[in-house]
Amino acid sequence: MATMTFLEFDQQARESWLLTMQASYVRELLSVGISQVEADANAAASYSRTFPDGVPAPGQLAGWAISGHERVGELWVGPNGPDHRVWWVWWVQTYEPYRGKGYGRQLMELCDRLAKENSATALGLQVFANNPIARSLYNSVGYKEMTIVMQKDLN
Repeated sequence: MATMTFLEFDQQARESWLLTMQASYVRELLSVGISQVEADANAAASYSRTFPDGVPAPGQLAGWAISGHERVGELWVGPNGPDHRVWWVWWVQTYEPYRGKGYGRQLMELCDRLAKENSATALGLQVFANNPIARSLYNSVGYKEMTIVMQKDLN
């Protein structure tokens, strides 16, 4: 397996990706019981902060994960908040044909490298509880659960 590299999205790809990302994030929030209004507001706030006017804020890196000459996935990493040493894996995806073959682990290692190259001292992420495959991968590459958010419906 070739060493994985990063190729930043061009403007057209980024614009399309951002629309897809925002819709995907809203769907994920809805899937865990967050209301449509709250999901839409949360996604809009997140994207306006990290991609104001559709342009990456300083330090935000979004693009393709490349192995050899193949695009095997996508990632988005960058600072999370005012301390630019604390980075966040905002999005990571291994494309379907490459899943279960070690590319996800390499993609996470690529996130680590990009963060370290930009002087990050910590890298965090959020994973939804209803995604056990991702949770297992993240645990296997050294991520530890720091908080658990719980909610119950009162209906």
